[in-house]
Amino acid sequence: MIKNLSTDDQLSDSIAARNGVQVLVDSCHFSGTSLMQEQAARALGNMAMNDVIEERIVRAGGVEALTNLLHSESNALLDATLSALANLISNADVRQRMVTSRGVQVVPPVVLSKGKLTKLCLVYAWAPRIDAHPL
Repeated sequence: MIKNLSTDDQLSDSIAARNGVQVLVDSCHFSGTSLMQEQAARALGNMAMNDVIEERIVRAGGVEALTNLLHSESNALLDATLSALANLISNADVRQRMVTSRGVQVVPPVVLSKGKLTKLCLVYAWAPRIDAHPL
C-alpha cells in the first residue's frame, strides 16, 4: 500500500517527514519476504522522483540496500530494485555509491541471466561515467 501512496507528491513528502525513508531502507535489509522488500523498493523508487527525498534515500543508505537486493532470485524484486535505481541514477553520489557497494559489478550478470535489459541498461549505462574508481 505504501508504494501506491508514494506516487503522490504530498504523501511522499509526508512519508519522508515521518522517517518513512529510513523505514523503507531498513525494510530492504530485513530478511522477511521478497514481497515486502519489493514493495519497499517500489516505494523508494516512486519517492526518488522528488529531489529532496532522493537525497534522503541516499543518506539513509538506500543505494547500498537496493544494490544488495540485486542478488535476489525474484524477478519482481529485481524489477522493483532496478526501477528504483534507475530513478536515482542521475544523482552523482548514487553512481559513486553503486561503485563502492559493487553494484556496478552485479548489474551485467543480472542483465544476462534475468533478461532485464530495459531497466538494467538505464542503470548500467551510467557506470562508464564513474571514473573515480576502477571496476
